[in-house]
Amino acid sequence: MTHDDLIAALEKATGPNRELDVAIWEAVDPAIVRRVRQDARALSPKGSSDADLARAERSRLAKMATAYTASLDAAMTLIPHVEPRTHWHLQAYPHGCYSATVSDTYPVGTHYGGQHMTSPALALCIAAMKART
Repeated sequence: MTHDDLIAALEKATGPNRELDVAIWEAVDPAIVRRVRQDARALSPKGSSDADLARAERSRLAKMATAYTASLDAAMTLIPHVEPRTHWHLQAYPHGCYSATVSDTYPVGTHYGGQHMTSPALALCIAAMKART
């Protein structure tokens, strides 16, 4: 999944999603995810089919991935730290909509925004992943 595809998938998400958590993890730490995939294959019984190996990989990754799309604390770890200062802002609206902004320098600089109708964690994931481009 490309970075733009990941952001588009996050924008379409309706709530926490373990597959998106894995995709985010792969985007921010591909070497670790590659190692987990290798370990899942190595621990699978000999003679396993390709479908069984893929299922084992998905299962292991889903168990190990941080719940970025469910947890605001986890989503905050995605915010890139840019010197001299990184600023982030999360806004909740009365009708259940959330928006988030990540800026590389505040108050002037590049601003990356994300909106989500149901989840503050998803809004922050979107803004943080946009800032990582």
